[in-house]
Amino acid sequence: MIRRETKERTCHTIGAGLLGAVCLAVLLLSGLGTACPARAAQAADTSPAGAFARLLEDPSLATRIQACFLVAGLPEEPELVDSLRRRSRDATDEMERVVVLYALATTTRDAGDCEAFLAAFPTEPQLFFDLMEAEWALARGTFNTGLADFLLLLAYEPATRRKALPHVARIACNMPGELESMGRYWKDPLVGPYARKHYESLRLDDSDLKSLRDLPEPSTCADTLTAFLRHGSEAEKTTAWLMTGRMGMSDDLYKAWKAFGAREKGKEDILACFLLLDWPDDEAFVARLAAEPELLQTVLRAEKGLYRPPLRGFLETFWDTLETDEDWQEWRTRGIYRDKEGPEDEERRRARRIAVLKALARIGQDCLEGYDRCQLERYIRQFGIAEDTGRGEGKAGPRP
Repeated sequence: MIRRETKERTCHTIGAGLLGAVCLAVLLLSGLGTACPARAAQAADTSPAGAFARLLEDPSLATRIQACFLVAGLPEEPELVDSLRRRSRDATDEMERVVVLYALATTTRDAGDCEAFLAAFPTEPQLFFDLMEAEWALARGTFNTGLADFLLLLAYEPATRRKALPHVARIACNMPGELESMGRYWKDPLVGPYARKHYESLRLDDSDLKSLRDLPEPSTCADTLTAFLRHGSEAEKTTAWLMTGRMGMSDDLYKAWKAFGAREKGKEDILACFLLLDWPDDEAFVARLAAEPELLQTVLRAEKGLYRPPLRGFLETFWDTLETDEDWQEWRTRGIYRDKEGPEDEERRRARRIAVLKALARIGQDCLEGYDRCQLERYIRQFGIAEDTGRGEGKAGPRP
């Protein structure tokens, strides 16, 4: 049902979370925050949030919807929020209204905005599949996980769990089984059991669907990001670079994205080196954090201040590395180690993971979502970390 073809140079989503955190750390730790005097017309005297606030009023429906998908991750700014609220009132297209409410809820995290998004999320087949098709076409870098990730985040919050859980489970049950990105929801301890128990009622009958709406990817958002990458301040370039991870790239955008990373070649700073890699050496980064745990809070706060889409950032990448470690457990019991590593190397790897987990437990609530606190608690138990780890401000919350 949903198209699965991919465009050449579709953005590098898998490593984007870690790359994003590194990018942000480089920005802060290197002191690169001054504005660049040269700016293109599209980026003149504005921020990415301001530029995309104006794109929300574009005559093209596809541009407006793509802008909504892309702003899910920008920090809350009055101009952007005002534009989203105006579109939520003025949108006459039902699918556009759902996407606007999604963008608004991810930006403000206001209880009322989250409730409005959950109430509007479709359960009727035509609108549901039109929405999934639009996300695939206009935010293809998410591989149809953008909406689902935010719903999963809301499912881990007690106030929104009852309404959010069926929606994310519905996405898992109705998207093609061969789509690997759906696996995270089936493995999730909340979503997986719920989806299996209610599978039949969550499945949508697509036998009477009309043709799905065709929304070809427009160039306006890509042109805007290209302008920021070429002429913006360091903060604007970093934000634009991170935003490319949510979409397919035009030739010009790809060249600007490539140039932004290429300028870091030859730098000895371990963090700067990560900018160039699609598959970063996560062990080197984890080792740096284990040695300098204060960097972790700096990275997470910087990430939140520039661009952090729901459940797509450094922490999610770190959880993924721990999932990979779990997959290797069976092999280790048989004496097989990755990359010719032996028991001593595995023990050092484990020690680094534990050091980062302990640092996370000390950070406090301002850097951790409910989802993150549950993941943290899970791995604290798995690694056998002392019971009093994180007591007080940074203690992991109760598991749902």
